[in-house]
Amino acid sequence: MAGPATISGAAATDVLPAEGLLVAVGVPKGVIVPAPGIILEPTAWVHAGGAQRPLSPDEYGVWTLALAPRRQADLLQLAAEIDIEGAETIVPAMLDAGLLMRVLPTDGANEMGDVRMIPVAIGAGNDPSRPEVWRVYDPAREMTLELDAVSFGIWGELDGANTLASACQTVIETFTAIEDKSIVWSRVPELVVLLMTARYAFLDGPVDDAAFE
Repeated sequence: MAGPATISGAAATDVLPAEGLLVAVGVPKGVIVPAPGIILEPTAWVHAGGAQRPLSPDEYGVWTLALAPRRQADLLQLAAEIDIEGAETIVPAMLDAGLLMRVLPTDGANEMGDVRMIPVAIGAGNDPSRPEVWRVYDPAREMTLELDAVSFGIWGELDGANTLASACQTVIETFTAIEDKSIVWSRVPELVVLLMTARYAFLDGPVDDAAFE
């Protein structure tokens, strides 16, 4: 029998290109179809930035594609393949509204400090046979994400309430071997992409309320 699949943090630079990846911001709540006899369009909902945000079905389709980090060109191509209309205008509008985020390998505290991550997987500590490898996994899917100690330290502070700024500051203060806080922040973009790729976390952060008025 094959063993569980693994995603290694050592290969993170391969999945975070220089132009960055688009990721969805918020938690999906689904599409609500009006009851028979009520003349309303179906409305999709995403909980982001502390409130429910209404989206059209096409907007929701684009947003759900970004639950897995994707290059913008790949997202637009996939949207076209599944007949989502207007993705070329939906993507920039969602970036402006804060429902999509572009994660760049150079992002740090200024770009990601206000972001929160909602973990949905299990931290499993380090590997007894390889103590330098730390693990996050989902037993139902038999997939394990392998991280370095600093990245796992950040993961350990994620609870849906802490911002990445708060999580990183705790790691900076508690990891006595760290002398430069930029070492911690350098792990963040790749960690976000790895967690989202594995579907081990949702992203949340500030949203432009005016976009939904």
